[in-house]
Amino acid sequence: MRFSTGLIRTMLQVIGRVLIGSAAAATSMAGFAQELDSIELPASDPLVAVTQPTSLEEIIVWAQKRPAVLQQVPLSISVLDENTLSQWAITDMPGAMRLIPNVRMSEAGYFLLPRVRGFGVDQFNKGFEPPAGLAIDGIAYSRMDYFAAALFDLEKIEVYRGPQGTTFGKNTTAGVIHLISKNPGDEFQGQASLRLGQWGRERLELGLGGPIGTGDWGFRLAALRDEQGGYVRNSADAERSLAPNSLRALEREGLRLKLLGRNVLHGELLLKAEYIRIDAAGSGTEIFAVKPAFQQALAQHDPASDFQRGNYVGTIDAPDFRKTRISTLSAHWNATQASWDLNAELGYSLLDNAAALDSDQTAARAIWGDDGDRSPSLSMEWRGLSPALDGLFGWGPGYSRLLLGLYLQRRDIDGNGSAARFGPDLVELFALGELDESSPPPVDLAEYVSPLLGLSAASLELGMQGEPEEAVREFNQQAKTQALFSSLNWQFLPAWSVDLGLRFSQEKKAAQLRQYHSSAPPNPLLTAFNIEEYERKDLKRNESQLAPRIALSYQEQDYFAAFLHWARGFRGGGFNAFSFRDRDEELSFG
Repeated sequence: MRFSTGLIRTMLQVIGRVLIGSAAAATSMAGFAQELDSIELPASDPLVAVTQPTSLEEIIVWAQKRPAVLQQVPLSISVLDENTLSQWAITDMPGAMRLIPNVRMSEAGYFLLPRVRGFGVDQFNKGFEPPAGLAIDGIAYSRMDYFAAALFDLEKIEVYRGPQGTTFGKNTTAGVIHLISKNPGDEFQGQASLRLGQWGRERLELGLGGPIGTGDWGFRLAALRDEQGGYVRNSADAERSLAPNSLRALEREGLRLKLLGRNVLHGELLLKAEYIRIDAAGSGTEIFAVKPAFQQALAQHDPASDFQRGNYVGTIDAPDFRKTRISTLSAHWNATQASWDLNAELGYSLLDNAAALDSDQTAARAIWGDDGDRSPSLSMEWRGLSPALDGLFGWGPGYSRLLLGLYLQRRDIDGNGSAARFGPDLVELFALGELDESSPPPVDLAEYVSPLLGLSAASLELGMQGEPEEAVREFNQQAKTQALFSSLNWQFLPAWSVDLGLRFSQEKKAAQLRQYHSSAPPNPLLTAFNIEEYERKDLKRNESQLAPRIALSYQEQDYFAAFLHWARGFRGGGFNAFSFRDRDEELSFG
């Protein structure tokens, strides 16, 4: 690493004045810096070419719901701009997050599991709130299905680590991933990109924008077509299996239109309409490192069952897919009135899901099912940023700015019914899973398993010989959120500032759950695994929280900054969409 003498001198002075703090140390460091100035370097030395530190590129971020220079925001932030996304061929969220420290987006089949600073959540349960939030063009979304949305025509991705509850609300205890798409420009501009690869990979991205007519309005139109064939082969018998032959296939389509109007209601109005379609076929799980008895049992169901790790071969016999449709409309308005910067946002989105999963991921008829829901959400936010005020509201040195905001949201989950099916091979797989490595397979599976489940061997024998048993779970949820938030930035000295933030939020949730056996009785397998019939329409939660933050910042010109930041965030409570029993402690969580 190379430093200029000017940069070294400045760093020594800063260390002496700020970190060490004593006058003697500061004088000593400053003197050493002056001695450093007197050193003559050969003309060929690369340090001579740069006598002053190079200015860092100015990057504008929206971490505090207002534009600010990255170096002046007291948060742990990473930014991937358009050039970075293009150079690294970033086409999805997992690929983008590989470039961000302390952030990972793991793939579990066609499910995405976001982790920020190690904090993650069960993606499979739609009732659970994520610890890492997602915002798209300033609007927050709580369902993690939005993480799988296609990334196209983006201006940048901003990642904020640490609790962001003051500005973005609940469910941001680990951080926020903010996707910002391109807006209409003042000049006509277009771009196209085509990428081809293995397994039938074809990706076409188009973007076009510019002024309309006299220039009071502008547009930006973007489209995406992304397709990849399955690269995990399903070894199950094609005539017997209901699953696709190729797993991990993916199709994504996206269309986005933005209109920007100037001089609308004395400000700017940005309108957006977007549609995204995602079709994924087969989660592509590979079974490996299983006991010999387990392998022999699965080979009886399909002789081609595969247990080798990393050879891109799986074996499933039930439907396995995920279909997601996202339709979004939003409006953003900003203006300056009486020296205040005013902003208003309105967003509506409809998430439509349908999925099927071979849960045992084998050729056995053990556990499989399907699920679907529609999730509409409507959010509104108003913000006002004051002009620079003398001191702290007229007291003290420097200047300050105050941000005030109001937030309202309504989001629902309208379930289409989730079906879980339990087949006659379930007892066999359960028994083999309980065996020790050296234990031989039991001769009578029902006799071996019945004490473990507390049922008679005759009941289990009936389940092993009968038709698949099915339980259907209906889950509906309504959530209303309202919040008041405020932040204050006080620049009390040229290099020192303090940020204070506070958000009060109140959320009300209600849920209705119903589970019933849709297969004919006696259903011994459903009974064995405690899958009860029940109906609950009285589930309600009412939560209120305060999310505070405080930050002390020091910035030495443009190339050195330090901050101390403390914040507190909350994850919202809710209801368990996968509860098989009518138990209060299993139905809801805080």
